Formats: sequence, structure tokens, C-alpha cells
Amino acid sequence: MKREPAMYIQDIAPSLAHWFIDDYDFDKSMKMQRSYYERFRAMDDRFGLTHMRLGNGHLHDSYILSKGKSDNGYALWLDDVAVCDFAGALRDKKGLNIGGKMTFPLGITACGVNRLSLNKVNKRTGRLDPCRPGKQWQYLSEEIIRWDEDGVEIAFVLWGGRKRVPRTAMRRYSYVSALLLIACKRLYVDQRQDIAWHEYFGHEYDDYYGFFKHKRDSGVNLSDYSVCCELVDEFDTQR
Repeated sequence: MKREPAMYIQDIAPSLAHWFIDDYDFDKSMKMQRSYYERFRAMDDRFGLTHMRLGNGHLHDSYILSKGKSDNGYALWLDDVAVCDFAGALRDKKGLNIGGKMTFPLGITACGVNRLSLNKVNKRTGRLDPCRPGKQWQYLSEEIIRWDEDGVEIAFVLWGGRKRVPRTAMRRYSYVSALLLIACKRLYVDQRQDIAWHEYFGHEYDDYYGFFKHKRDSGVNLSDYSVCCELVDEFDTQR
């Protein structure tokens, strides 16, 4: 039986290599990421990807609500971390009586899936090897490999799962990342953050939420609670 040629993350999704490879050359990594974002902006002009919240780290550190095969192909549901941070900042700044954890769902659905694989990445060579689905619970990054009229190829970095490493008289736990590769006919983003926002806040704070969305759509990374607190203050001073 003919063996499939080995695949390496440096060739498949070079802007993501630094997530996996130990001591990956910093200058090379920055060059790969700049090259990717230049390609991303070109795609953005054609397909409106920024509006769909993919790219530029907007979803970095978002928790995974669910993932797996769906009726339409494959679905990855995330809790949009930037909206969570802004909602928490607004609640705390205004002293609002909203208890518990707020969740702002965003779904990424691949339809007409041609290839789907979850891979571990060799931390020295970058070689990809298939792995079983684990308990990945956080979304780190993505690289859109191809997005045109013929289809989509995309790579996601998912973080989590406990890897047990023997260590003298105790076990040391380390967290591992996996690379999810998808090739499909179409990729859809289902944004339900607005619905969740109005469930928590009603319409009283729509102007704050609109200010937040305007900032993020302009490219400002707001996936940080302290930055969102400053954003609330900024809006208050402009009113």
C-alpha cells in the first residue's frame, strides 16, 4: 500500500507554526504572519470576512461550546470572548444586576466537507500526525488557506486536553494543542451574539454595544477585559 506523503505545518499553514514548534524562529514567524494577513485582507475585500469575525485574532481565547459533525457537515460553536469581555466590563462599570456567566455564541459551519482531520504536530519537525478527538476547549487561531468560488480550506488551532507526563513520584499535567484541517464547499458563520446581548441587556445599552462593534470591525482587538473597561470609559466621555 502506498503511503501518503508526510505533511508539515510549515507548508500547510505557516502562520500557525509558532503555536506548535519549539524555538520557532521569531523573525520567520513574524514574516509568515504578515504575509498571511496581507492575503487575508485581499480575501476580506472579496468576501467580507472581517464582518464574519474571522481573522486578526478576534476570536483568540474563545471557549469552545461544542464541536463535531452536524447535518450540514461540521460545526464549531464558540463563546465570543471579546463580546464576553465587553459585556462583563459594562456590567461591572454600571453595577448592573446580571448574575452568572454570560455566553455569546458564534457558530462556524463547514458544508460539503471533502476532508476533515484533527492532527497533533511534532514540536521539533512540524510534521502532522492524525490524532483522536480530545477535550479541546479553547480556540486559539486560524489560517484561511484558500477561500474562493470553488471552496474553502481552513486550519484551526484548538487548545486543551490533558497530556499526562510521568514525573518521579507525581504526575505533571501539560496542555496540548491540535490542528483541525477542513476542506469544504462553503463556510458559514452564524452570529448569535446580538440575540444573547439583548437577552442580558435589553436595548438600554445598544449604543455601547454599537460602539464596541464599530471598534472591532475597524480592526481593534478587544479580547481583553481591561481594554474593554477602557472602551466603556471612552464611550462615556464622548457622550
